[in-house]
Amino acid sequence: MNEDNSRFMTHSTLCALLGGAFLAVPAVLGADLPVVPVPAVAVTHTCAAAACPDKAAPFKSPNGVVVVPGLFDMGEMMDVEARKIRFELTNSNTMAIKVLRVRAGCSCTKVTDFPKDPIPPGGKVTVSLEVLGDKLPRGEFQRTAMVEFEGLTPPTVPLKYTGAKTQPITIKPRPSVKIGKLADPATTWTRTFEITGNLDKDLQLTLGVPVCTPPLKAELKALKPSHYQLTVTQTGTRGWGTFRDRVRVPVITPAGHDPLLFTFSGQVGERLSVRPVLFYFPVTLADKPAVMARRTIKISQGAKAVRVVKADEVKAKLPPGVKVAGVTQAGPRAAVELEFAPEFFAKERREKMFFSTPVGQAVAVVAVGGEKPMTMRQAMDEEVATIKTTDDAAYDDAPVEDDNGAPANVPAR
Repeated sequence: MNEDNSRFMTHSTLCALLGGAFLAVPAVLGADLPVVPVPAVAVTHTCAAAACPDKAAPFKSPNGVVVVPGLFDMGEMMDVEARKIRFELTNSNTMAIKVLRVRAGCSCTKVTDFPKDPIPPGGKVTVSLEVLGDKLPRGEFQRTAMVEFEGLTPPTVPLKYTGAKTQPITIKPRPSVKIGKLADPATTWTRTFEITGNLDKDLQLTLGVPVCTPPLKAELKALKPSHYQLTVTQTGTRGWGTFRDRVRVPVITPAGHDPLLFTFSGQVGERLSVRPVLFYFPVTLADKPAVMARRTIKISQGAKAVRVVKADEVKAKLPPGVKVAGVTQAGPRAAVELEFAPEFFAKERREKMFFSTPVGQAVAVVAVGGEKPMTMRQAMDEEVATIKTTDDAAYDDAPVEDDNGAPANVPAR
């Protein structure tokens, strides 16, 4: 491989048509993408008080123990690191003292070593701690471990350490993208991201082959060590209605890092609305005479039904036991009469009903028994409600109405 190729290498992959399933993440990269050999464990640094930056003034405890440094400045560290720090303790008393125990400041710290034997007057010992980056909060932090002595007043001496946790990988712009409304299902769009590894000099960011859902194409390009460019393009034709696509980029090094996730959501065509959004039957009818229930649902296009939905264009995907008895025109809306078979009410259930036209799709819910859903999130369940669009907040918290109340509009889902 020549020098130019080693500086600028491209890894481009087209997504196979998987019907929404992801490809298996490859264990290693292809031969044309540089891989830096690294240990498959967290990076460990050992900092002596004299070697690492510290706020070095000694701390002199009233009980005669002197701690160096008084405040250990760890500088920046990442969540993939486990960093060891050491404090030197001097006994300035005229008698020997003994350490009973050392208590870590939090779950982010492990006590790795402390003296078990008595410390003579003037003696110096070392207490070692290990700070775990993945247990620390983001941003600046300060923690304290306590050394407890036998027979001293006060009995404890603080070991203070501070630093700042940084993100090992940054993505610009944000990886969650709202594409917005697309008038044409064949519209092509492209988004580009810069991915940078903020790692120590001994460790390099290495990414694997992007994995995505059709009709997306993802191209990953290595610009320089620990610096990548990801380009995501829609190249095919998608269906009407809302969409939420994902691209996953596996992280090879640093080892153990979760894959990078990029999401793209939007709407193709006009939004359809249904009213009501919920048919709710409070109890099951297994112990009652067979009944045949009919309900009417109206489908409109646009927030105020400003465009006509033609009755002969409406298609329905219904659960077993529900069928379309007829479709009529009601001004700009299409009125769909639904017929529920007696066996549909025999058990407690909640089913989704999908309605579509050539320009969009909407969903309603029929519930038999159980607690009545009070919000759209409850009615649609997480599977549908978490497919985000530009009006999610209003959608998720919107009250639902049964067929006896004033219906609420539903964005296409």
